[in-house]
Amino acid sequence: MSRTQATHSWRWRKWLPERYGQSCRVLANGRLNSALVEFEDGHRVITSRYAVRKITPNETSGEKQECGFS
Repeated sequence: MSRTQATHSWRWRKWLPERYGQSCRVLANGRLNSALVEFEDGHRVITSRYAVRKITPNETSGEKQECGFS
């Protein structure tokens, strides 16, 4: 990735299991819930938008978020 940093992470293990948890960014959203995704190494994939999740500030710092229930 050249200009912007990663905003999403790959969440599917069934497709591209070696990329599970890797940072990526969504370059474009298409019709029928599709998205063009680029990984940090430059590899691009057209996939469902369900395959990626936005990175929260807690995920970037390495801390796990607790639910707060006892």
